[in-house]
Amino acid sequence: MRKPSWAWGFLNEDYIETLVCYILCRIQRRHTIQSVSYEFEQSSNAETLDSLRIMLEKYVSQRDERTYLATLILSQRIGPLPSQRERTEADAMNGEAEKLSRQLVDALSKYQQIDGVAVKDVISMLTEHIRAALYRKHNNIQLHDEKMESYLRLTSPLILEFTSSTLEECGVEFPPSEIAYIAMYLTSIFEASGGEDLVPTILFVCSFGLATSVLLKSRLERLLFGCRLIGPKSLEEAKEYLQRNDVDLIIATWECSSYVNTF
Repeated sequence: MRKPSWAWGFLNEDYIETLVCYILCRIQRRHTIQSVSYEFEQSSNAETLDSLRIMLEKYVSQRDERTYLATLILSQRIGPLPSQRERTEADAMNGEAEKLSRQLVDALSKYQQIDGVAVKDVISMLTEHIRAALYRKHNNIQLHDEKMESYLRLTSPLILEFTSSTLEECGVEFPPSEIAYIAMYLTSIFEASGGEDLVPTILFVCSFGLATSVLLKSRLERLLFGCRLIGPKSLEEAKEYLQRNDVDLIIATWECSSYVNTF
């Protein structure tokens, strides 16, 4: 029986196995990609991708997840006897992905010291994602995930902007969804290297620690998403908390200027 085209060789089968395990684990924990769509514009790999997605139906029920996983797998595919041109293109793509990944991490290290050992695996996944993104770009496959874009704009707007501007400086153009996914990896690298220590801590104080500050906190949580929110606490509870902890901002529900020196 003739093997389907997607069953040819792969550049790094061990990595693909690790990647599939990670994605299946993520899906099992109900952390799934939402509302992703792909456009195939004159792509010579569209038929191959469809065949792979059909094969994956047995293991992955969500169509968006199958498509995403299929593009990652195909980015590692090589033919049984690739031509010199194909090998040259693959080497160039690998080199470009590694270079771009290194440039992004180096640029990020200017703002936060990167623990290379702790984030080694994340950097490897970032590099592989960039390789897949370059593959999609080369084959006119457009990734769309507006929810991911909105989520990153809400939770990590600075890193999202940093990612976009750094890619622009590197002379690489990606659609917004690809930039959002790359920013997601950089956010993980940033936080794993201690960047989460830079997240501002906000203490909510109410004269009696009652509903007023609870309502205020619930409303501001939407605006301050990503900040560390403490409270609400009464005045006495706040004093006790501040003896053992540092905060960056205190929000009170009453005029407390006369109490400032007691904090």
